[in-house]
Amino acid sequence: MSRNYLGESEMRDYFSLFDTRGDNKIAKEEFGNVARALGANPTNREIQTLISGTSNERLSFEDFYPMWQSVIKMEEERSQKNDQDKIVAGFRAFDREGNGLITLSDVQGILEKLGEKLSSEECAAILDKYVDGEGKIEYEKMVNTILNDDSR
Repeated sequence: MSRNYLGESEMRDYFSLFDTRGDNKIAKEEFGNVARALGANPTNREIQTLISGTSNERLSFEDFYPMWQSVIKMEEERSQKNDQDKIVAGFRAFDREGNGLITLSDVQGILEKLGEKLSSEECAAILDKYVDGEGKIEYEKMVNTILNDDSR
């Protein structure tokens, strides 16, 4: 899910395009424009939060770079959340009762439709920790756990 961004040398080149005084700095109000020119898409709120953290009116590349890294981290988190929402919406389509639960056989059917031919035993072995006493899976919790499992 990680995007490819420019290397530091190329970033410095873009950064210098916004240096209107020739002092190797940009106006802090230009932070969002530079970030967007470098391929990021921070929200105005994110930009304001980041630039309010500095008292400097002009930012050197060394001031800019940690702020840039924060933008990238926020974008990656937002992207993961969007992916998670899409997966949950997919499971929701199989939630007949609209209660946030689907059966193990529903998941097995979904996997088969996606081309994964698993036996009932294989499916149960993979998803056993997500199945409650009634054979139901709280799919939003399962997706959240799987996508946020750092041990993968």
